[in-house]
Amino acid sequence: MIALITSSLSRSAGGIYDAVRFLAQSMKRKPLVLGLKDSFTEIDAHGWGNIEVRSYKKIKFSLFGYSPLLWSDLKQMNIDLLHLHGIWMYPQLVSLRWKLKYNKPVVISPHGMLDAWALKNSSIKKKIIRKLFADKSFLTVDCIHALCYSEYKSIRKLGINKPIAIIPNGINIPEKFVKVDKPLGSKKTLLFIGRIHPKKGIELLIDALNGLKMKDSTFLKNWNVEIIGWDQENHLEELKIKCSKYNLQSNIRFVGPLFGEDKKTKLKSVDAFILPSYSEGLPMSVLEAWSYRLPVLMTKECNLPEGFKTNSAIELKLDSEHISLMLEKINKLNDSELIKIGDSGFKLVSKKFTWEKVAIDMEATYNWLLTKKNKPDFIKIN
Repeated sequence: MIALITSSLSRSAGGIYDAVRFLAQSMKRKPLVLGLKDSFTEIDAHGWGNIEVRSYKKIKFSLFGYSPLLWSDLKQMNIDLLHLHGIWMYPQLVSLRWKLKYNKPVVISPHGMLDAWALKNSSIKKKIIRKLFADKSFLTVDCIHALCYSEYKSIRKLGINKPIAIIPNGINIPEKFVKVDKPLGSKKTLLFIGRIHPKKGIELLIDALNGLKMKDSTFLKNWNVEIIGWDQENHLEELKIKCSKYNLQSNIRFVGPLFGEDKKTKLKSVDAFILPSYSEGLPMSVLEAWSYRLPVLMTKECNLPEGFKTNSAIELKLDSEHISLMLEKINKLNDSELIKIGDSGFKLVSKKFTWEKVAIDMEATYNWLLTKKNKPDFIKIN
């Protein structure tokens, strides 16, 4: 049996929640999923479909999700391979203990958490966890899963010399849909979806909009910006204060989190998507935007260079003035030009980023680790 283990089984994990559940649902050999319980676990339980999921309560006030029942339960299971999604939390220690006890294959998917920016964030906590168990975990793991070549290079820079499987995230292509009609003459909408977290660069977007306001650009007359997501580290309040300072409340709308049909309806009704992020593994939100034929504005730190090569995205630099210039650029594009960019994105995800393809590659990785035969070409030994 294959088991996937993660620190959260709900929306609290951000894109990792979708990555783990859609991988599990797309695999031919359905895995068991184990994870820590949080305030959204029961609400989001339906999202796992027919996958067997076991959740474990954390000890109160534990900074890294200590759950003794998770380890005691795992020892009783007949698991052939363990795949850890996300690091720095108690499940990483559990995967290490399991590896040392049974010497069976372990795969780790850091999901961008070993990138330089991510390592600098909460760096003291991560340095402590590395000394306690994380570094040993990386030394004993059988294979690491990188979402892209950039993440592969980041892992190698840390001196980790284990085999690395380069497999992207995927997306479920929506069935044929019709865009939501807007009233004639209404403004276009630029959308952000994700965690409201400092690494997402939303403050750069707000600064860019203020720059356009100061220049009396027509962008704010033609576009609104909607920020969708849940707050982390009280960053939402900081952004609202900045909007108030710049008097942009009528131009920027903080919607809160949307899920399920509400999110799908929103994606059908907007005109473009933006992610000015400082650091990503491989963002599910961009793949989702492309699956709804939306033109995308994003930084190279989103690790989707294919988007720029296929004219499916406009590149943003981590600079508010440059973002202002790119916003003015999309403001000058007519509807057919925006649609053309979005169509390119749809073709890209349909060809390269489906969960069916991701699951085939991941199961090939598992089979190689279990049998020591038929190493896939996307696994880098050096």
